[in-house]
Amino acid sequence: MLYAEDLTEGQTFELGSYTIGEAEILEFAGKYDPVPIHTDPVAAAAGPFGGLIASGFNTIAIYQRLVVEAIWTKVGGDRRAELRDSPAEPGSARRHAHRPIPDPEDHHQA
Repeated sequence: MLYAEDLTEGQTFELGSYTIGEAEILEFAGKYDPVPIHTDPVAAAAGPFGGLIASGFNTIAIYQRLVVEAIWTKVGGDRRAELRDSPAEPGSARRHAHRPIPDPEDHHQA
């Protein structure tokens, strides 16, 4: 077992791989990121990538799974608790706000 207190900066862990299929891309995007490049193979074919691609959020979720399977299931200690936000329990509502960060290169902003 690894202990969080023993992890060092610069340490590398092999996370393995995950193969994503079209059905998974469509399902995730349909629920969480309904942009045509992720949900519509025909529209995506005409897009900048020439076909359907997974949402960045989908990619992050896959990365999280790989991290959990390769590292966090083997780490003991209490540091993991420091990383948590309030838990999203069944029936709880999540409220978020977004404030765009101005682009310092954009000279057309008011």
